Amino acid sequence: MPVNNIFLTVLLLFFHRSKLGGYLVLGIVLSLLLPLTCSASATKLKLGVYKPNSIGVGVKDLKIGLEVWITEIGRSNGIESEIFYYDDPKKLAKAFKEGRINMSVANPLVYVQYFDMSLLLPGVVGYSSNKKDASKLLLLVRDEDRKKPITAFLKREISIPRYAEESRLLMETIAMKNGCIYEPSFSLTKNSQLAILQLFFKKSDMAVVSLPDYKVAMELNPQLKKRLGIYKTFDIFVGDLTYMRKGMDKKFYNTIIENAKNLFKTPRGRQVMLMFHADTVDFCYADDLKNIRELYRQYRKLKSSKDHNDL
Repeated sequence: MPVNNIFLTVLLLFFHRSKLGGYLVLGIVLSLLLPLTCSASATKLKLGVYKPNSIGVGVKDLKIGLEVWITEIGRSNGIESEIFYYDDPKKLAKAFKEGRINMSVANPLVYVQYFDMSLLLPGVVGYSSNKKDASKLLLLVRDEDRKKPITAFLKREISIPRYAEESRLLMETIAMKNGCIYEPSFSLTKNSQLAILQLFFKKSDMAVVSLPDYKVAMELNPQLKKRLGIYKTFDIFVGDLTYMRKGMDKKFYNTIIENAKNLFKTPRGRQVMLMFHADTVDFCYADDLKNIRELYRQYRKLKSSKDHNDL
């Protein structure tokens, strides 16, 4: 039966900012409280979340954050919502393909490796800076080392956030391109800020972080900017992305998108965004995965060739 005067709020956080940095770059799928006139079954949100999120927040905190909002949704408007958490990206992709979930949150590499790209509908992502910045991955070194060849760093310690799968993929690809016999040695940190500090205090020789993380670190500690410099920049999106599944009720989908775009226009919406240090909302498309998809293609080709030569 049709359900009138139903308010739908969909909140999905996909994190991309260290807690020490003071700002969160969040992927947000949210709708404002607007009326819907569609069946309850058509508006059921089935959200799949890949647990190793980009901010590196613990599973317990992740669940609390998501489920508090989902509970509030159910209490205020009766909309059925369910969250499914996955440790295995293959199981997440399988559930998405089979329609057992209609929305997914994961890092770009998970989508490229395991998802059927033809099933992805555009989603919405929130930023504390802007989408262009979030699509930049930086190699940082100490200022006196900026003229060294890349091979000088591939044999040394490289600091990356433990959740940054794209950073690991990038450095392993660069190593193979430069004929390195051994894989790079990574020092895994809790977040980007600690990776930068390791480089600053000479605990590593390179750090790989996103441009927003770098900007925050420089604002918080101007001394870092005097000692550290950008060695190279790559156009690779870093952070979690959300996509919706083809086949979703069109009215439901359009309502989510429209409400998310206008989230910041309401007092409630601004309060939610302020809570998570996001100040703007934008679309994310399957096309946003093209650079990481190309990097993964290069990695597989080089890895295959290397493994063959090792036989």
